[in-house]
Amino acid sequence: MKKFSIYKVVASMLVLVVVIMLSVLLDTQWDLTPDKRYTLNPLAKQIVRSTDEPVIITVLLEGNIPASFRNYRSYLDHYLSELRRYDDDVEIVYKDVTKGSAEEKLQFRKFLASKNVVPINRQVSSGDQVSQELIFPYISVHDNDEIIFINLLDNQQPGQSEEEGLVEAQLAFEAKLLRALRQLSKVRKPQVHVIGALSQLITEGYNRDERLSGYQFIRSNPDLLLENKDSVDAIISVVKRDDLTREELLSIDVVSGGDVPMLWMVDKTQTTIDSLRRTGSTMAMGSSFQFEDYLFRSGVRIAPELIMDLQSSMIPQVVNDGSATTQTQMMNFPFHPLIMSNDLTPLAARLNSPLSSYFVSPLELLEFPQTVMKEVLLTTSPYTRSLKTPLPIDFGFMQLKPNPEEYQRGALPIGVKVEGRVKPYFQNRLTSDDKALLSKHNVPYTLDSQYIEQVIISDADIAIPPRDKQGYFPIGYNVLEGRMYDANAELISNLLESMIDGDDILAIAQKTSSLSLMDKQKFYKSETFYYLLLLALPLGLLFVSYIVYHWIRKRKYAL
Repeated sequence: MKKFSIYKVVASMLVLVVVIMLSVLLDTQWDLTPDKRYTLNPLAKQIVRSTDEPVIITVLLEGNIPASFRNYRSYLDHYLSELRRYDDDVEIVYKDVTKGSAEEKLQFRKFLASKNVVPINRQVSSGDQVSQELIFPYISVHDNDEIIFINLLDNQQPGQSEEEGLVEAQLAFEAKLLRALRQLSKVRKPQVHVIGALSQLITEGYNRDERLSGYQFIRSNPDLLLENKDSVDAIISVVKRDDLTREELLSIDVVSGGDVPMLWMVDKTQTTIDSLRRTGSTMAMGSSFQFEDYLFRSGVRIAPELIMDLQSSMIPQVVNDGSATTQTQMMNFPFHPLIMSNDLTPLAARLNSPLSSYFVSPLELLEFPQTVMKEVLLTTSPYTRSLKTPLPIDFGFMQLKPNPEEYQRGALPIGVKVEGRVKPYFQNRLTSDDKALLSKHNVPYTLDSQYIEQVIISDADIAIPPRDKQGYFPIGYNVLEGRMYDANAELISNLLESMIDGDDILAIAQKTSSLSLMDKQKFYKSETFYYLLLLALPLGLLFVSYIVYHWIRKRKYAL
């Protein structure tokens, strides 16, 4: 009997040693979360191994942080340690901004402020003490040449609780980190050429915007575009009042027909809120641009109409005109729709919708050509109507309550992606001046069908950075409301990322959580019941197990 027991002990120890050795060799973990948030995407392994220089990731979410942030902090620790396992050149650093001498803290905070790293104030409980702490929900990614700061909470939606926002932040973290790592791994910033009458405004505004810092925007012209056609990564053309010249359209046709993606933003209707406010009434005139024929060949037409949408942004209106003290009230202006993104497409998914727009025309998607795929990216709300131009507009209609029965047009497309093969636009149309321009840059005009990838948005203002005498406002800032629509800049960033690098990271950003957060109000109403349940259930299971064990033992050893 003693010999048998020794054998059992030795065998058990051997099994334990084998299990430990296998666990060390295999180093296997199981991610049981439905959204697989603790599992590295294969793309993460690919990008982190493609970096030529050592990468340092610094976590600033340190120090005395609220309890609600600790789960997110634990997630960061796990994810970054997993990333570290796949590349020894990745170094993880934890920086507590509250530690150090007064001079060191001051200098570091000045440096963070210069990089637009702004802390948030949160109440932190520690035992019986409650204090206000500055929290830095950021990480930085840098190599020897560049440093990129990532805001961990910039995806929080209005009206979300902090717990919901932190869950969203976990889902968005991997895509943010991979974008930063990809940016560091590039030899140069992608070059985006901006061509057209508004090229200076767009270029200066975009190069000032930190959210688009991963791209170099170049004010271009036909000669510059043709001369650098092999280094152009994307083209942007914004058409608001002035049509494109023939030379500009020819250079766009040659370069974009060589697999360079193109983004069009067009104002079909010529009217502004400024002209309406100055005179109290205006005439919205539809423009007829020559380059629209170029868009028509891909099966897209900008309708000569204006959209009115019940879901719109606001403008200030005088409500007591003629009195001693003028009072204004913010009122919805249906000609300024709030645009919705198509969440079914990676390119427009997870935007902080809605987007701000001004005087928008609907897009018509034609059945031809069959060789071009069309995908709607942006739409109005379902509660719309459209009016033909020319159209007189005044503020009289705003004094009446809108009739919902008049707004039954449905969701109208205002942004579409076209991709496929088309015939060369200038085939059999080249003039002697056209040939001279191409010959000057030694560029042949091919007669073979062209592959195009273009995005057309029927509103120029959706991505124009506002400007006044003081300088530029950020993209998406609605001057009339005094409100920031971050989705406008995010849309441009997503479009450029998709057209230049593909949709792989955008697809990762589409992750959604299937986990439900605890209903705190419901819990507090039945708090005593849940505490008793959590106490009684384990004890009850333990008692039942004890009874079953003794019953089996009694039967086994009964005489």
